[in-house]
Amino acid sequence: MGTADRFAYASARLHSIENRMPDKEALFRMSEAVTTDDVLKALAEYGYDTSGNGQMFDAEMKKTFSLIEKIAPAKEQLMIFYLKSDYHNLKVLIKSERLFTENDHLLYDNGYYASHELSQIIRDRKHEKLSKHMAEALHRISEEFAKTGDPQLIDIILDEAYFAQCFDIARELDNSFLKKNLQLTVDTRNIITFFRIKRLKLGAGFLKKVLIDEGEIPEKAFIAAYDKSSDDAVSEFRISRYEELIKLGYELLESADTLMRLEKLADEIHISFMKKYRYVPFGIEPVIAHITAKEYEIKNIRMILSGITNGLVPDTIKERLRMSYA
Repeated sequence: MGTADRFAYASARLHSIENRMPDKEALFRMSEAVTTDDVLKALAEYGYDTSGNGQMFDAEMKKTFSLIEKIAPAKEQLMIFYLKSDYHNLKVLIKSERLFTENDHLLYDNGYYASHELSQIIRDRKHEKLSKHMAEALHRISEEFAKTGDPQLIDIILDEAYFAQCFDIARELDNSFLKKNLQLTVDTRNIITFFRIKRLKLGAGFLKKVLIDEGEIPEKAFIAAYDKSSDDAVSEFRISRYEELIKLGYELLESADTLMRLEKLADEIHISFMKKYRYVPFGIEPVIAHITAKEYEIKNIRMILSGITNGLVPDTIKERLRMSYA
């Protein structure tokens, strides 16, 4: 079977699975459940392994990747998703080491490196076994953490390395879709970061440290907008698809609301982007869209379980849910 045929087969197989994913109505029904056990029973009907629900979501993503590896010739093109777990695991491991805590239960097991393998590499200081971006990031953390002891540096440096490695992969593969997806992810992340830092009044200097480069909105636009009024600042961004998101950010800054609505809108911009590529017949796009759909499905289910655990009324939980991909 040729590559194009395998992508066509993978796309058809994944669409069949997506037709059985929980849709908006199903998620709303879960939101109305009395207990989390009721939600787990519903999830079991959708194929989740709820027997040890502490690892339920990790197991679900692992199952998704396992299927995709069988049906799609796309290991390199999916590397950004494997790396997402690897960089998460690096954060957990480095924080555990530097802050003298034990957090192995937070490790994911669906990265390029098995979590136990990555843990051993960190313990033995065998950083040469890691990618160039990872090794350089760990060296920077070692140097800068020794000076400041600031655990925020771990997240900042590893996030920068993650996106740098992902953009390098997209360039090597010469894949415009991967690049567009990464740019959208970086832009929405930077917008949320911009408003979070403005709300906390941490200053443009701190903002510059945590912005990720290579999005469509240049870093200098955020810095230029930082001290301006909302009307003047909006003109700095000049990218229409983020206009609603940026306006909402300024609206929330002037209210007592959290940035939760901003985060939801950013996620829904991403979901809408992915939906456009759902039915591309012979490319990697439907595969990446499926993984993204599964990630947002899990995010919604986490919010439902957390909401019920914390005694939120169903309407409040429903307001927080992202649009369904199914």
